[in-house]
Amino acid sequence: MIKSTFLILLFITLNGCSIFNKKELHLNGHTVEQAENINKTTGKFVDGIYTESVNETSLSHTLEYSPENFYFINYTPVIVARDFKHLSREVSPIGDPVITVELHESAHDKWYEATKKAFQNKSPLFVIVNGKVVSAPMVNSGPISGGRLQISGDFTMDQVSDIIAGIKERNSKI
Repeated sequence: MIKSTFLILLFITLNGCSIFNKKELHLNGHTVEQAENINKTTGKFVDGIYTESVNETSLSHTLEYSPENFYFINYTPVIVARDFKHLSREVSPIGDPVITVELHESAHDKWYEATKKAFQNKSPLFVIVNGKVVSAPMVNSGPISGGRLQISGDFTMDQVSDIIAGIKERNSKI
């Protein structure tokens, strides 16, 4: 079971859902102005990690590679960019570009609970950057403790750099 302080999540590659294809999230039941986690400057959902919702009046998302997999996403992220202590661009052990995230200690318990819930419900977590789903990982090995994770997807190294720069630009405390 993965319980170390440094962990690697294998994220599902989402060719059709990368930040670079301009796929916006859909709102069901609320307007953008009513959503509590909208970045008032950009008008988009705040950067962070979101869990699946059972409520149909939430965000909705269909996985492009598997259209029968339609999910509702909670409006409120469990991890937000201000929980990120450090972001870096790295290469995974299999040679793919990844974003390594180190969380502030105050976010460790939230991360553990989010991965526990996702594992128990067999539901993905949703990594949202600049208002778009960039990755939707499944938690396959049980709850994950520790404050480091990796976000991977169908990214080039330049795209990873652009994602990190965008998150840092919108969240000056990183």
